[in-house]
Amino acid sequence: MFELMLLRYLERHGQKLKFIQIGANDGRRFDPLHEFATSPNFTLSGLAVEPVPRFYRALKEVYRDQPGIKPINAAIHNDMAEATLYVVGEAFESRVPEWALGTASFNKDHVIKPEVPESYVEAIRVPCLSLSELMGQEGIRQIDLLQIDTEGYDGEIIRSIDFEQVRPAMIHFEHGMADGVMGRGEFDDLTALFNRHGYQVLPENYDAVAFLPHEIG
Repeated sequence: MFELMLLRYLERHGQKLKFIQIGANDGRRFDPLHEFATSPNFTLSGLAVEPVPRFYRALKEVYRDQPGIKPINAAIHNDMAEATLYVVGEAFESRVPEWALGTASFNKDHVIKPEVPESYVEAIRVPCLSLSELMGQEGIRQIDLLQIDTEGYDGEIIRSIDFEQVRPAMIHFEHGMADGVMGRGEFDDLTALFNRHGYQVLPENYDAVAFLPHEIG
């Protein structure tokens, strides 16, 4: 559903979109923006933010021919300038399902799964910026889409948004309630927050999209 809404937005807005993607991974793996960002039919510009160095290097390679898209090697955190991030170690990549390579998190418990034993998990220190600091650093005042996939920190980022100053047409985020990534209570609180600012929220199996109805049509 998100991809259909994104396509609808592009059709209504001259095939152009400005975005910030938090948790971009390698720019390909389970990425809902990749096909749009690399298609000659659309003009996407913005920031692709990824804290894990090896995934960031792959991300830069993916977007090397897309001058409007700037990869950023950092994590988004509301309070810290540097934090510990947990990720499947590079030496164990071939031993885990591909989805496990997209589960880097500030919370170690979000990375450990039946398919990912604790011995496979590596702790790394990464630089952090808040969303507002990132936008100020890059001279960005407004965006059309905020794409978030941070394995448990999505709600914190959403609650940091000053909707009087920044009003993306769409905010696509991971709730992961089926796996306990986000509790039902937190999801309901976020829905209420969005509703207060004029957004409607459409939940899907593992993700949700908050959107301004007049922007989608």
